[in-house]
Amino acid sequence: MHEINREHPPLPAGGVADLESEFAHRILATEQWRAKILFSLLVGILLLHLVLPGIGPVAQLVREESHPLYQVGALLIAATAFFELYCYWVCGRFIRENRLPPVSLRYLNALIETSFPTLGLFAVAQMVDAAHALSSPVASTYYFFILLAALRLDFWICFFTGLVAAVGYGALFFFVQHQHGVALDTSLVMSVALKDVFLLACGVLSGLVARHVRENMLNTMAAVEEKREIVGIFSQLVSHQVAHEILNRPNGMNSEIREVTILVVDIRNFTALAEITPPDDLVDYLNTIWGAGIRVVHNHGGVINKFLGDGFMAVFGAPTEDPQHAEKAVWSALNLLGEMTALHDSTSIPQTRLGIGIHTGPALLGIVGTEDRREYTVIGDTVNVAFRIEQLNKEFDSQLLISEAVKRKTGEIAREAELMQHMFVRGRSGPVQVYRIV
Repeated sequence: MHEINREHPPLPAGGVADLESEFAHRILATEQWRAKILFSLLVGILLLHLVLPGIGPVAQLVREESHPLYQVGALLIAATAFFELYCYWVCGRFIRENRLPPVSLRYLNALIETSFPTLGLFAVAQMVDAAHALSSPVASTYYFFILLAALRLDFWICFFTGLVAAVGYGALFFFVQHQHGVALDTSLVMSVALKDVFLLACGVLSGLVARHVRENMLNTMAAVEEKREIVGIFSQLVSHQVAHEILNRPNGMNSEIREVTILVVDIRNFTALAEITPPDDLVDYLNTIWGAGIRVVHNHGGVINKFLGDGFMAVFGAPTEDPQHAEKAVWSALNLLGEMTALHDSTSIPQTRLGIGIHTGPALLGIVGTEDRREYTVIGDTVNVAFRIEQLNKEFDSQLLISEAVKRKTGEIAREAELMQHMFVRGRSGPVQVYRIV
């Protein structure tokens, strides 16, 4: 029963029970909205009720026959409107205090507001005969309360509302007949019985609609929360973009060939370092290095596709297309080399020398694997060449080598790059021009 358009907090991450609790709080929005609708509707009816006596024929009728009835009607409508305004305020108080109203209070609310039409019919029955009273427009107001009860999103409250209306209408009929000592008219009894059936059926239908909407909303909330948790956990293993790509392509469809830039990083002399470093310290060292690598690559729009023990492979231009993939890959490499120096100066990790190779070209992008395990992967000659270029750093005692294809796409960044020589990269029949960036 809070404002229907208020901004909701994120869904809880504690399972179905927490979702039910959060959903119960959010239902308060529809409760308050329902009270607001009823209040507005009743105020409109009250204004119409007050204006009608000023119209010629109606004014004559009111003056001659039913002036007391009009007064009682106005008082009942005003009382009902005030009650709905009070409900609106109570809902707001529960919202501000972040509390849920007790279930008994919700049933009491349904009982009171659905009894107002019964009181109105009783007042009318004191002035006219039972048949005219029970067929008056006042009887139709039951349906407002029953239909709007669906906004409570609770089957049993909707059913209870219809039951209160049916019992109140039927009991009033027999009370009035007994009060006036009039013999029961069969046709009138059948009419009232059918009206009771309709009121109860309306409550049931309203409840079924409420239950259907509630279940759909809960299922939707649960599905959203489940996907959020999967993406959150999955994003710890792969990038956020790749996690969404795999979830959005569960069958591995829509693989494509696209031009991308592959960046391969390797820690130099890692084997020797591992021999003299305790395992816990070695894990901390790798976490520090790869933490910097993840941050730098992601800041430049790349995705780390694979960790390779003492190295990793990153791709730029996938899964999201980026026309500046080559330029961003080179900037990422340069910043990563700078990060290694900064980490050595600001932490206790040993001085770290990297070998980085970058190559641009077409590659096959897609999701491979079975139902048990899937992986977003980048396959092709471009990947192989990037790995071979990275290995050439050992021969040249360099840290950053790029291919001719990368140099052509990066402009100013690689303008001063030094052409090493035409290298025959293992696995390729033709030579590859390799440049060193200092």
